[in-house]
Amino acid sequence: MAVFYVSAQTGNDSNDGTSAEAAKATLQAGIDLIDAAGDIVYVAPGTYRGIHNFTSAVNGNITTHNKLIGDPDCEQFPNEEKGVVRITNTDEFDSTFTTSTSGTNQYTLYVNKQYTEIHNLHIDGGGNPLKDSGDLIVSHTGYCVAGQYDGRYNAYNCIAQNSGYGFHRMNTTNCIAIACGLYGFSQGFKHVHSAAIACYGGFFAGDYVVDCLGVGSYLANFYNCDNVCNGFSMGATYGYRNTTNDEVHDSVHLGGLGGFYGTVAGGGGIMSGSYIGGSLYGAVRGKISGVIFGNGLQRMGTATSNLPNSSGFNVGDAGTKKGGAVLWSYNGARKFIEAAKPTLLNYWLQGKSDSHHDDTSRNYQSSTSYINVPHECVKTDILGHPREMGHATHSLHTIEANISQRDLGAFEYTSVAYTSSVSHSGEGIAINGEGVQSFQIAVSSGSAVTASVAVRWINDINISADHKPGILIQYAPGFASSSTMTDGTAQNYITGSQNVITSSYTNVGASTFSNVSISVPPSNVNQIYDLHLQSRASGSLINDFPASGSTFTAVFSDLEIT
Repeated sequence: MAVFYVSAQTGNDSNDGTSAEAAKATLQAGIDLIDAAGDIVYVAPGTYRGIHNFTSAVNGNITTHNKLIGDPDCEQFPNEEKGVVRITNTDEFDSTFTTSTSGTNQYTLYVNKQYTEIHNLHIDGGGNPLKDSGDLIVSHTGYCVAGQYDGRYNAYNCIAQNSGYGFHRMNTTNCIAIACGLYGFSQGFKHVHSAAIACYGGFFAGDYVVDCLGVGSYLANFYNCDNVCNGFSMGATYGYRNTTNDEVHDSVHLGGLGGFYGTVAGGGGIMSGSYIGGSLYGAVRGKISGVIFGNGLQRMGTATSNLPNSSGFNVGDAGTKKGGAVLWSYNGARKFIEAAKPTLLNYWLQGKSDSHHDDTSRNYQSSTSYINVPHECVKTDILGHPREMGHATHSLHTIEANISQRDLGAFEYTSVAYTSSVSHSGEGIAINGEGVQSFQIAVSSGSAVTASVAVRWINDINISADHKPGILIQYAPGFASSSTMTDGTAQNYITGSQNVITSSYTNVGASTFSNVSISVPPSNVNQIYDLHLQSRASGSLINDFPASGSTFTAVFSDLEIT
């Protein structure tokens, strides 16, 4: 067994790859070093572009697996910057395929040597299969990671995004597939503790799917899988869509069109010992037993032929029964909102909104038939983060004069990384472009809170004082305090006060750390505050792409909260 190293930060393909100091620079060069069963390739944080495969490597064996291991915390690369290990089939602008031959499949990572493991990787198939004319390239499918044969490869702690397939023919543990145009997880012998989010189909044709989550799939969150056990499904056309002999046990579905779908009444898949609630349909055809139908269901089917088991199905047959609701807490449900925010790469959503479409008159109604709505809707995003940050850019609309600092959608977006560039000790937080990194602070009644941080900014172009980075404290939007509720305030958050309490920003020039401090006096009730490290500037653009050498970065270190 040998160990090899790859680093996009410090590597060179002329190195032999046998140490972190002599790492290869490209992922393919590192994979090509695998020449014996049990070899390990460690990959440092960075972006690795192109199509990668194991053609030049050798097979592992049933007892000794080859391993490709991402090292985001730099345990193997102690002198490098921590961050994401990203493998992508995109160009330098994160846009088109690096190759786009019509009629061919595109594999970001093709695992075509057996008994191979991959760990801790962010993989995106990327690309855009549209011709300049707008026509689709026929039979052109992107894969994030795919095995040559079904079920002979394992993926651990990986995420696959923005491709046709996320994980194909891979066994997975603790993996996530999100925003895949076809299937998040396709085939594979076993999937455990994995999640498919916002894919055309979530888990498709897997042999065993255990303790997995599916959210928001068009076909089904779990589609034609042989065995699903302890699945949790939310918001799909169907939670579980089965064909003959497919089984679902001890699982949950909430929301969407239907909980369970079988191909024929009395067969075409079975479901037992499960819960279905909050859907238009409970179960359509198939064979069910021991199923609880909870609150929020509207009907079983629109026709007798669509009823499960047989034309004479009634709730109570085969151990089925009515049941109560399952509920989320308010703050628990807000975590869904937080989870929906793209945080790794979101450039194409930044600074392209249009302030022309804000109608502030809608905040108040002059007619006595409407209650006043004092909430100022454009100052913060859905998470309570400052809505206008960075340099103003032209929107995507035809009215070119309308420029805005706001991003597209309900969020203001942030790209955050760790850095060893610090004021004194420890690790720092780097925000690339505009954005915030937030921390919640719980403060007992009668206690003041003080926060301080060392901050500097790095940019090739000078910025104005109102674009320099700093810190601010605001009331947590999800913290309800009935004792501080007031009426008729300009911004009536659930705390009953102005959202932003205090803020402070650096006043020094670029590349120099300065200490910034803010304080909030004692409150007569227990409070939860949001502390934001805020970067307020972004780089300049040329034809929608960042201009060379114009990327803005704000660096924060030595954060202290008292």
